Amino acid sequence: MFLILVFFLIAAVTPLPWPERPEMLRGIPVPLLTMGLVLLGMLVQLLPAVRLRAVIRLAESDRLAMLHRHIQIRRRQLFTQLATMGLIFGIAGWPDWIRDGLRVANPDGTRVLIPFGETLLIAPFFVLQIAGWMIAYWVEAAFRQAWGNPVTIRLGRYVLMHLRQQALFLMVPIAFVILQQSVARWYPEAFSSTPAQIGSLLILLLLPMVMPLVIRPMLGLKPMPDLQFSQRLRDMAARHRCGFRQVLLWPTHDTLANAMVIGMVRPFRYVVFTDRILRDLTEAEIDGVFGHELGHIYHQHFVLYSVFLVVSVVMLSAGWGIALETWLWHDRESLRSWGDWLTLGPILVLGAYLFTVFGFLSRMCERQADLFGCRVHAGDDGQVTVDGIDHFVAALRQVERINGIARNQPSPATSGIRGWFHWLRRTMGAWQHGSLADRIAFLEQLRERPEQAQSIDRTIRWASWGMVMAIVLINIAIAQVWGWEFLLKLY
Repeated sequence: MFLILVFFLIAAVTPLPWPERPEMLRGIPVPLLTMGLVLLGMLVQLLPAVRLRAVIRLAESDRLAMLHRHIQIRRRQLFTQLATMGLIFGIAGWPDWIRDGLRVANPDGTRVLIPFGETLLIAPFFVLQIAGWMIAYWVEAAFRQAWGNPVTIRLGRYVLMHLRQQALFLMVPIAFVILQQSVARWYPEAFSSTPAQIGSLLILLLLPMVMPLVIRPMLGLKPMPDLQFSQRLRDMAARHRCGFRQVLLWPTHDTLANAMVIGMVRPFRYVVFTDRILRDLTEAEIDGVFGHELGHIYHQHFVLYSVFLVVSVVMLSAGWGIALETWLWHDRESLRSWGDWLTLGPILVLGAYLFTVFGFLSRMCERQADLFGCRVHAGDDGQVTVDGIDHFVAALRQVERINGIARNQPSPATSGIRGWFHWLRRTMGAWQHGSLADRIAFLEQLRERPEQAQSIDRTIRWASWGMVMAIVLINIAIAQVWGWEFLLKLY
């Protein structure tokens, strides 16, 4: 769902010709109508939570079933928020009200939207999100009280924790788009010069290397307090020739069980564990999870991702530019009729490409990292063993249980519209890593013949870098036909 959210917000801040307000609503002031739709979205989020909280307080309620219900409600909140924003943009006239009412003269004398004015366009969405987090806190506090556990985090810190996550994973990419649009409005020639284009490319290449310096304070990451535990992990990493700067703790107040690696190069690379995963997993299971993260380091997956995305953006930009020039040559009037909607084309193409091609690459790399996670209990030969597979599968099952991920998903063919939405949510949630159920099934099949792990690992390595080389060759072919300056100009 994160991918849908990012591209929806990018489309929201893009200057598109949104529909005019219906005649029957034109007498209502735009801010008032927008506020009413936001309140309606809040109410839709609140009602299921009220019913669930009433059931939680019953002593005979099935707590595990109620927890799964809460997770489902939280996931559906995103659909509610997106639907509400669709109404705000589609019938309330919010985009036109912002873009027409907040204009000032730029250095050329042209009246344009104020710098960073796009932020106001998507402000209702973040209001809805904050309301959703407050509702979730209210329900989770009821869970703790019903189970006799103290509430360990206040509402303000709970909302702040989610804001920090959104700031990193959602607001940062949106902020780059808004910055680019603001600069282009006020200084239209800023991105047309060759030095500016080369500088933009260098920033794109350097940004992933220094991002951990931003991620660490944004998520509130702290040094691991257990120095002995941290040193044991460092020793394990040294045995597998994997380097990083530090093991960090991500305080989530026991709301999230996860681990991750951040950073491409060793001086800015960290391994991160949440508090919940350290509390609920055994030492052997934590070793397996840590081994998975070491797999990403050992196989240089983040370097692979960065190179893949850079060459892919060049290829897609070139393909879109060639398509437009070809279309313009044959049918200029048809192209002009699309107007500003053509700006949405690259966003949709990039989103579909990331979901399909990059998603396929990422899921392959996750399997490769899973195999590495099974090796941490191996002997000197470093081969995957049945014992290593068992420990890592146990860790995945624990993460599955802690995060409330259901193993048995209804089939769209037998569950109607509800089953189809369930399938869509599951697919969007697993597009990058693959579902835990599929990963566990893969490892359980490998358990019968663990000697196949090496050949699978080698196949994934050749396939992943082969995809990169194929895209590079496509770019070279385009440059030979259309010229290298064409590629740079489109970028």
